[in-house]
Amino acid sequence: MPDEVVIIGCGPGGRDYLLPAAIAAAQGVDNLAGTERLFSLFPDYRGEKVLFDGRDVLAFCQKLSGLPGRVGVLVSGSPSLYSLAGKVVEYFGRARCRIVAGISSVEVAACRLALPLDKLMIFSAHTPEPAELKNFLAVIKNIPDAGSIPSGFSGVIILGGNKANNNLICEFIECLCCCAGAGKSFNAGLVYGETKKNTPEIFYLKDLTLPEESIKKIQITDISSLVGRSREIIVISYL
Repeated sequence: MPDEVVIIGCGPGGRDYLLPAAIAAAQGVDNLAGTERLFSLFPDYRGEKVLFDGRDVLAFCQKLSGLPGRVGVLVSGSPSLYSLAGKVVEYFGRARCRIVAGISSVEVAACRLALPLDKLMIFSAHTPEPAELKNFLAVIKNIPDAGSIPSGFSGVIILGGNKANNNLICEFIECLCCCAGAGKSFNAGLVYGETKKNTPEIFYLKDLTLPEESIKKIQITDISSLVGRSREIIVISYL
């Protein structure tokens, strides 16, 4: 069993967004585990590497448990937001883990669009069964009155990455727009006065901080044709 598991947030993808603390942490471990893409952010690391294929998290953790010394685990984005870090901490325990913060692609998306992150609801559609998104969709489908939804939000960020969920995302956005027509929109109940539009704008952001970064305004009908990659984000804004 490792003496310490150092979980290192690697940011949204671009090396300019990799924090110095992450680079220092990686240099201080005996073994470094992660995907090929994340290894490429640490070209100067000369220790042992353990490749993670992104699939079987339990087998990955079991493999790490047999390593001595200090083990570094590279995770994309921020370890505190929809991250592999949660499963690693669950396996090894909080006492054995140290987490080095990283910049989330969600933060970058909000900055690119000049939106306040504290006014955006965040959901992940990475997994085959995005329970939080489905549960919230069920709520807004059955709003008894506008005042029944929590106030304070002016938009939604959805982390994409699974093409199978594109229809669910479409239904979610359509439902928000239909609520507007019934007087139960964000503007009427979810944010009371914090919005400037009854009909939201929809933005598609891809490969943020990378040379191929793309940001464009889209329509609901465009979502079903999206590729479904891990570095995709959809933002629904009422501002």
